[in-house]
Amino acid sequence: MEQQTELDISRTLTDLGPELGAAEIRHYEPARWVVTFTADLSVDLDYDDATSRLVLSAMLGQPPVGEELAVYTLLLQVNHLWDQTGGLQMALDPVTGMVIQSYAVTFAGLDPGELGQRLGNFAAAARAWRTVVTARPAKPVDPLLSAFQRA
Repeated sequence: MEQQTELDISRTLTDLGPELGAAEIRHYEPARWVVTFTADLSVDLDYDDATSRLVLSAMLGQPPVGEELAVYTLLLQVNHLWDQTGGLQMALDPVTGMVIQSYAVTFAGLDPGELGQRLGNFAAAARAWRTVVTARPAKPVDPLLSAFQRA
């Protein structure tokens, strides 16, 4: 990873922290940061030097027993509607079975305000989707639930 890019990302996240309501921002070598919002919500940011992209991800939890098929079906629908969800993606961790929400953004040319908006929107979407993934919804959930917008 280019050292200047790493410094730019670290500086930008540090500056945005208070505005986003982040409780903690930690930098891990060589290209990973974790922004903790609350005890149950953290967003990982991984920089991919080859594509100049930041990949945001958040663990949402596991579906209740007996609700797995409904949740997995909904997550596949969300992935299919990528053009309407701002590029938000859903996946399963292959080891834990936890649902992961992710989004990739090109860092080059991204101004701090835009990154802050995207990170804040991503965290808000993770809060909303965590409820859907981990609860038993009383009625069908719209796959466009996510309020996530790129900026």
